[in-house]
Amino acid sequence: MQLKYYSLPAYYYFFLLCFFALSTGLVSVKASTEEISVEQKLINKNNADFLNLHWQQPIQAILVTTSNEQINTTFVPEACAACHPKKFSDWKNSRHAEAMSVGVMVQLQMLPPQALAKHYLNDKGCMHCHAPTKIQQQSLINSLHNVEKNEPTTGIYQQGVICIACHVRDEHWFGPGTSLFKESKNHDKLPSRTPSNHNSQSHSAFLSSKFCANCHQFDINGPSLEGKLIQNTYNEWQASNFAKQGVSCQNCHMPNKQHLFKGIHDKNMVLSGLTITSKLIKKAGEIEAYLTIKNTNVGHHFPTYVTPRVILQGYQVDAHGKVLEDSLLEYEIMRAVSLDLTAEYFDSRLAAGQQYRFDYQLPHLAEAKQLIFTIIVEPDYFYLQFFTEMLAEQTINTATDDPIVSSIQSAKDKTDNSVYLLFSRSFSLNND
Repeated sequence: MQLKYYSLPAYYYFFLLCFFALSTGLVSVKASTEEISVEQKLINKNNADFLNLHWQQPIQAILVTTSNEQINTTFVPEACAACHPKKFSDWKNSRHAEAMSVGVMVQLQMLPPQALAKHYLNDKGCMHCHAPTKIQQQSLINSLHNVEKNEPTTGIYQQGVICIACHVRDEHWFGPGTSLFKESKNHDKLPSRTPSNHNSQSHSAFLSSKFCANCHQFDINGPSLEGKLIQNTYNEWQASNFAKQGVSCQNCHMPNKQHLFKGIHDKNMVLSGLTITSKLIKKAGEIEAYLTIKNTNVGHHFPTYVTPRVILQGYQVDAHGKVLEDSLLEYEIMRAVSLDLTAEYFDSRLAAGQQYRFDYQLPHLAEAKQLIFTIIVEPDYFYLQFFTEMLAEQTINTATDDPIVSSIQSAKDKTDNSVYLLFSRSFSLNND
């Protein structure tokens, strides 16, 4: 199945991250003017009200009066590691920690300041999820000014979705609770406090899939194609049996409160969500075989988003393992869209519980010794096409040693390196 992608004009760049990488799905709510602490506002709310308040933009995790020294000793992830080493280690190796990757930064560096403010730092901009807190966004602005001056760029924005983005509001800590940290069954009363310096509060919203929807679901008026939101993971989950059975995002992506947030980039995680079977039916004359893939435990579409591509392949090889010409059949599982996000070509993804059977029927070639089935996962396929196009356009008018070109190349290489072989099985074609 051949795909044709539209060329991407430069003025489309700033839209892409806002549309689907890690974008907001909840409507912002204006803060109350009442003189009530953030802590008091939040702990007395049910889940929906709690989350509307919790995800107000920009996220004010740290008070404006807090010094840089206090920030570096209390609010950066490394400070949290002192008491939470395992969670810090998990997070450090997660996609959340990479939310401000080189691919994001290079697009920001190519924007004029007015576009940055309008499309990236507003209440539904990309930084809402890529570098969510107000202090990170200020750090980003300072860093981009340094880029213009050819000065080093460092800052807390580089750490992506940090601990305080989810757990701190106005220097009050919130979480799901532990054995030392019980939530009151009555939301009208204060929950018990953990015996720590945090003076933390627990809330059941942290155990709800809706908590994740803030950055993994567009709202009803968000960008869509063919009547489907570009980012629709929470709604996909809601339509599945997992939602009906009470299996939340956290059950699969944060088991035992791990902070690894594994997904499409992790082979074992993907294998745990699928049932894959294959069978050779006939090998004399015309080969008949099939490969089936069923979305049994993913809990939403496989894959979700427009980013990944999954390729099913069947082919014959000779005695040396060489793929024989005219023996290859392929099928793509993906939501294929144009790079400017204006057109959907096809959507072959598997909804929760759905199965696809890939049939292989071709003549048994004389030199063939084996039939091979493979499944290849390209987690960042859209971005690979995007950065390839971006690199081609940028190098037309820019020297190849320009830092921007180097950054685009680095982003492209990173997406290319995420490809992996999910499944492979061979069948002998020798006459028994």
